[in-house]
Amino acid sequence: MNILIVKPGIYKLDYAFYAGSLGFPILEGICREKDGRLFREILGDILFKCRQHNNQELPDAIAVYAIHGGSQFTKLEMEGPDTYAKLKELIPSAPLEIPSIMAILESLSELAPRIPRLLLFGSSFFVDLPVRETLYGLNPELIQSRNLRRFGCHGLFHEAASRAVLKKMKGRLYPKNPRIISLSLNPVPEIAAILGRKPMMVTTGLTPLEGLPGHHTCGEIDPAIVLLLAKEKKWGPEKINDILTRQSGLSALADRTATMDHVLESGEEKYKLAREVLLYRILLACGSAVATLGGVDAFVFSGQYAGCGGILAGEILSTSFFSRLNRDHKIAIEFLEDSLDRIIAEKTCAAIRREKTQSILAAC
Repeated sequence: MNILIVKPGIYKLDYAFYAGSLGFPILEGICREKDGRLFREILGDILFKCRQHNNQELPDAIAVYAIHGGSQFTKLEMEGPDTYAKLKELIPSAPLEIPSIMAILESLSELAPRIPRLLLFGSSFFVDLPVRETLYGLNPELIQSRNLRRFGCHGLFHEAASRAVLKKMKGRLYPKNPRIISLSLNPVPEIAAILGRKPMMVTTGLTPLEGLPGHHTCGEIDPAIVLLLAKEKKWGPEKINDILTRQSGLSALADRTATMDHVLESGEEKYKLAREVLLYRILLACGSAVATLGGVDAFVFSGQYAGCGGILAGEILSTSFFSRLNRDHKIAIEFLEDSLDRIIAEKTCAAIRREKTQSILAAC
């Protein structure tokens, strides 16, 4: 099955095209908006390249991925009559992301009207978090009017990680619903506590800014810091947003561009502070996950820097608290090496097959 994946970002569009095998994409890249180019023109170029690389055949399906789907999108969804209405409701929560998705869907309906279009959101996995985990200490009317709740952002990784752990543990001496701590190691890292397949806790909040420090994002901070910057520096929302999302995190602590593998794998003094802060915050989050789950049966590492999981596992299990847990009840360590694109492609293929099967059964 041929699957095209598009992932809109700010002033850019990532894409990957899988043809036949889901091992590796035969085509991938990043298109940036410049010289007034619109999504329709960019997507037209991408579809042309797909045909060039696949015997002039268009994709069998197109998957559009974004992080924030709010409470409206609880799972992978085929574009339908109510899709645009649901997306419009989300604009106040994601004013940059959602209009781009709508523009992409409108362009694809013109360029490739017969090809099924599917929507996937990183937040969907966390829609069913326990209420206690979603709420902030704010006025309920304010919360409801703007849907201000914790959503998480790397749900596809956590969902795939829990599925892989359940498959591997099947038939072994583990609980039916194992207690999983899932660490998605990306430029904006995220930790989730999962009971079987059900999410119970996540470090990220309404946006990816809350939680662990990332490559350039600050992670959780005292909200008063924002007020202080606005008052004393006379900075507006745009400047403060730039500081917190592009000039903070591990790179700020190291005073140079720093990625997770640099920080964790290098023993250089210049990364020492960033490493100490990152490890400490990860350890605190894992402790919170244990408290939420009442223990832990498995750690699973995924994401772009899943290869750093071995280092993190060693650091975590070397602490007195986790070493005692591991001694009393052996904790499994698992790694999910699948990329986000491959996870999306697999989910899209499965959804298309189900749709075809249901259509055949309905026709019988």
